[in-house]
Amino acid sequence: MFRTRYIGIITLCSLMFVSELYADPVEEFGLGSRAAGMAGAYTSSSIGIDSVGTNPGGLALDPNPSIFFGYGFGYVNATINNISTKLNNTRGSTWGFAVPYHFRDMTAALGFAFYVPDQFLARITLQSSSNPHFVLLNNSLYRSAINPALSLRVGSWLSLGIGATFLTDVTGNGIVFNLGTIDGIKNGSGKLDIELPSKMAPQFGVIIKPIEALTIGFAHKESIGIDLSLDLVANINIGGIVSGDTTIKVDNTSTYYSPRRSTASLTYQIIDTLLLTGDVTWSDWSSYPGGITEIDIAINLDTAPSIAINNHQKPMFDDTWSSRIGTEWIFYQNENDYKLRGGYAYLPTPIPPQSGQTSFADNNRHLFSLGFGMTLDDYNFISNAPIHFDTALQWHSLIERNNIKDPTLYPGNNFTSSGDIIHFGISVKLGL
Repeated sequence: MFRTRYIGIITLCSLMFVSELYADPVEEFGLGSRAAGMAGAYTSSSIGIDSVGTNPGGLALDPNPSIFFGYGFGYVNATINNISTKLNNTRGSTWGFAVPYHFRDMTAALGFAFYVPDQFLARITLQSSSNPHFVLLNNSLYRSAINPALSLRVGSWLSLGIGATFLTDVTGNGIVFNLGTIDGIKNGSGKLDIELPSKMAPQFGVIIKPIEALTIGFAHKESIGIDLSLDLVANINIGGIVSGDTTIKVDNTSTYYSPRRSTASLTYQIIDTLLLTGDVTWSDWSSYPGGITEIDIAINLDTAPSIAINNHQKPMFDDTWSSRIGTEWIFYQNENDYKLRGGYAYLPTPIPPQSGQTSFADNNRHLFSLGFGMTLDDYNFISNAPIHFDTALQWHSLIERNNIKDPTLYPGNNFTSSGDIIHFGISVKLGL
């Protein structure tokens, strides 16, 4: 009885699982509230430390050293079949600094920014891919992000920048459980052996100002993902009943995946107090190498050894083209500037219709944003540089999506997905 029950549990573990994907909160909501207020349309309008997550070329455009702090909270209401999936709300803080160095008609700048969620540094979950769930949102909102950058401004018309995003793999000898009875007494022990090697994805950006009113921006970021590789070993010794071991080998390529992406952008200064900016981004989701976890199970419990291998094809995501537009209006000026911002973005999903075995829930999104900012020149008691205070409110509307299963491919249930994300952020940049 015990042997049958134990093998049954292990067999359930051999179901196909999927890891969670997509970007970090900086890519979802923006590094600072100025970017968030313009719906993330920030590639050619970025200036200073809050540009490192979008276009590091903008880092050297701020002539003053600065420190940066931001905080954001997001309410997540994602539903499947009109039932809440109870995804965690997202909240966390952003910290950063920038140090420029001026020589002749050039400026070099070093910047560093990182985002830390309140709940945990990172979270990875594995779920059955045939069970409908939000594969892109479930973990992307809850992880740390680290972004260093270097930038060089040449004259008044060109600024170049390079940067990187850092993540940590999860590998090692895995988890070992020892379970059994000795002289009728239950015994159990465990051992955890995990290594966390780091990996890096480079990025670069350029900002060109051919005429006073027009700014052109381009940014490129390479793909990055956490690789998960662990062995789970259970050593079983039930006196007189069953003994042996079971090994579950879990391998996943590019968990927490963020694709290669390129962005082109224009900013036009319509009048001195009003600008309009727009971004177009290509994301290389079709090159995504994995996502569905491969699980190999070897069972040896006083029986002929058997191997159960769970090996599945690539998820076949589609490349996406997303667009963003934003505006900033200085509506009042005295010694200080007071600004209103707004923006809109259309963010298509890379996930194709789910008619087969997988049931990945994800949606095309409308993003609407509003923002307010103040540039205060008279209240910095540290230096003569200004203080920038910004707030932003975003509404991500997940357009309802109907997924109809093909009974010849997979006899699963049809499902719908929809929802909303409301995000509020505040940030302060203090010139030094």
